Amino acid sequence: MALLQELKYACYPTGGHYRRHLDAMNVGGRERLYSFILYLNKAWMPSAGGKLRVYEDDGSSFDIAPTAGTLVVFRSTTVPHEVLHTTSRRDAIVGWLGREVDPAKDGEAEAEEEEMSELR
Repeated sequence: MALLQELKYACYPTGGHYRRHLDAMNVGGRERLYSFILYLNKAWMPSAGGKLRVYEDDGSSFDIAPTAGTLVVFRSTTVPHEVLHTTSRRDAIVGWLGREVDPAKDGEAEAEEEEMSELR
């Protein structure tokens, strides 16, 4: 099985956020297995918000500040998460490791992904 990669630069402007979701989408003939985020924000201020909220199986959650150099890796199929409202520009490199799947099963995943985002 070949391991495939997707990579994206994500810039959340002031007021940006991304609602709770799983990354387990089939996109372009790929099934996402693992997600990763590398934060690029130097001197991030806690008051700026923009944290990654990760939800656990028991319903609890924890937040990760988007501080430069922080790398977060998690299973795309089992870890619900969201980006909280930010009052400052928030930059990251995001990506997914996955495998090939039947493109007929892709559905509307790309449209759904864009609909969840408030990157405007």
